[in-house]
Amino acid sequence: MAATADHAPKILQLPSSPLWYYLGGVSVVALILGLGVSFGFVLRDHLQAEPVTEVFRASRTALIQYRSEKNAWPAEFSFNNPPAELRAYGFAQAVNPLLEKTGSLGTWRFSTKSLDGKKEPSIVFKPTEMTDTVRRILGVVDSRVDDGEPNTGKFRFNDQGGSLTLSAE
Repeated sequence: MAATADHAPKILQLPSSPLWYYLGGVSVVALILGLGVSFGFVLRDHLQAEPVTEVFRASRTALIQYRSEKNAWPAEFSFNNPPAELRAYGFAQAVNPLLEKTGSLGTWRFSTKSLDGKKEPSIVFKPTEMTDTVRRILGVVDSRVDDGEPNTGKFRFNDQGGSLTLSAE
């Protein structure tokens, strides 16, 4: 009888390391996987926000140059069909390659009203579909162009899209 007690099945034997060691290892692996997946989403949003940010910056530069020389803002227009008077300011040359990088994310236009309905000259972006990804992208754009708050500052966004208010200063 004593011989059979020494040869107990493996499942009934005590583990060689403590339980906290196994739990700690599993926790570390789960933490690394969770952070890796989260980092992937954040990185993707930041990479997608880069061309959108550049469109706002490039168009703002050309429009403010136009405003400072002409003492008036141009008439409302779509970025797909900019007026000929902006050609001298390099609007199409600066913005069109960037619009191609954004793909079919949405439509761009210059408007004398912001998305809030205020009578302020604005660069307006309306996404084709407002998804959580687009909201995150607009949040990243807001943090790069303005204050990072969706309802304050020069760049504002809501469920309709995003708008960057321009000033002649």
